[in-house]
Amino acid sequence: MDRYYFRSPVGIVECLLEESSGKILFCNPCKTADNSLIKYAIESHPKLADAFRCISPAPPQYTLDLLAPSWAPHFWLTLSQIPCGATLSYSELASRLGLSSGFARVIGSQLGRNKHFLLLPCHRVIKSDHTLGGYKWGTQLKRKILDYEQNGQANRYE
Repeated sequence: MDRYYFRSPVGIVECLLEESSGKILFCNPCKTADNSLIKYAIESHPKLADAFRCISPAPPQYTLDLLAPSWAPHFWLTLSQIPCGATLSYSELASRLGLSSGFARVIGSQLGRNKHFLLLPCHRVIKSDHTLGGYKWGTQLKRKILDYEQNGQANRYE
């Protein structure tokens, strides 16, 4: 397993990748990384670097280490289909999964288990009253990502 560091519109992302399988074990925001490590990551995985820079979706040759909940086997796939710059409420996501709006809190709890920062867009799920709701990596970062996406700079691949 190797660690890679990529630039994103909201800072550095640390990514743990199992090279042999192409499986991404986790991605987290990171305070700093040496420029040579970032350069190496970009050269080694240019399409993944583009995904973190919000230029393109995550490339298909990589898989995410995920465990879907039994009550919504397509949970992560459904989440990944929320378009860049769009938002969905917790209850709207429940509806897309074929669940009642009463599952909104359970949805929020599942989103808190996301270990793939930016690649799985849990930041695009907000409360019904259009306030942010929670975010594993902090609501200030959630707002920063949404502001970036909604200003149109991240929509070049759609």
